[in-house]
Amino acid sequence: MKQAIALTLPSSTLYVSGAVNDVSVTWTNTEGNTWEAAADRAEDDVYRVALTIVPTSGTTTTAEITLYYGILNLITDRTRADVFNGTDKGYYNAEDLNRVGSAVEYVAGRFADYGYSVDVSPRKDWSMGDIPREADMVKYLSEVAQLRSLVSVLPTTPETPGDMECLSYMEANNIEQILVDVDFLLTNMAAAWYYSGEIYAGEC
Repeated sequence: MKQAIALTLPSSTLYVSGAVNDVSVTWTNTEGNTWEAAADRAEDDVYRVALTIVPTSGTTTTAEITLYYGILNLITDRTRADVFNGTDKGYYNAEDLNRVGSAVEYVAGRFADYGYSVDVSPRKDWSMGDIPREADMVKYLSEVAQLRSLVSVLPTTPETPGDMECLSYMEANNIEQILVDVDFLLTNMAAAWYYSGEIYAGEC
């Protein structure tokens, strides 16, 4: 079984090679700046991409990107110790941005399936060398906030952080907990429709 992997690369990109989860794949420029490959489906739907990118200038660069497809694969248990000890959870980087971007897309898709109007276009292909602009981070948080606003959230659902400046580990947890909670509520909403009206109302 295959998973289509898509990346947006600079318009100057001439050729791309590389691997997904350590397996070499063929990359094709499908349209505009989009490059795609068919990778073996991973059980956890996590895809670690290693690229060699050749631009028109001829100066080869490499990039490593982790992508998430079709699932919520979120972190909500960062601690102060993670920050002090420098664990993977203690740093907020491209992998976190990609994970949240993929979750935003997934949850937005669920809303759309239920007829909600959702306008998000999260970026899911950050690499370690990228430097997010303030506008990127405003959009990043606003899309999480938009999904939070579409349902009556749980009493325990945290507020969306106001900005990403000096982001604390608790705020990082909160961003992802919002998506966990909203996904949970969507699942319960669907179950409620199924059992108490949309399917069985009036049936005896």
